[in-house]
Amino acid sequence: DMVAPTQPVPPDRGFAPGQSNRRIERSFSLELEVPANEMSRVADDVTTVTNRHGGFVLSSSVVSGEDDSGGDFSLRIPADRLRPALRDLAGLAPVIRQSQEGRDVTREHVTTKDRLQAARAERASLLRRLEVAETDEEAEALRRQLDLMAAEINGLRAQMRDLRLRTDYAVVNVSLLTAGEDGSPG
Repeated sequence: DMVAPTQPVPPDRGFAPGQSNRRIERSFSLELEVPANEMSRVADDVTTVTNRHGGFVLSSSVVSGEDDSGGDFSLRIPADRLRPALRDLAGLAPVIRQSQEGRDVTREHVTTKDRLQAARAERASLLRRLEVAETDEEAEALRRQLDLMAAEINGLRAQMRDLRLRTDYAVVNVSLLTAGEDGSPG
């Protein structure tokens, strides 16, 4: 029983068409039609499905009353679990509407990474110059530059974290709408 070898990863040539190095920010919207008396159960199921796929609920509001009931969820779901998670969410109630969008943030990711590397190299060079500084004035000037570099590095690292979160997790917005008496949602 032979296991087929996985394809070797092609070398990374900048913007190679290989999927591995694309960074895509994805967002999905799903509107489900839920009978008023099922609202809290379906709302609980949305959370259960999200947790099962390693995601988390960023925000939610659910109203389940006689006259007025509905729900809105903003979910974050790991990009690699997205398909099965969406399938499970769509299985909770009839889907009225769904939409998706993707934004390629690869270039932003590469640029930020390059700027971070450059800033770290610059800091290393300032530290070397500080070690051999001959006057207090020179040392003080270098320390001020180092403070600025540290702030820039922190900012770039925060940007990298933000980009990673936005591409490792997809945004999924789920709305639960009740079927009105006239058969229209709302």
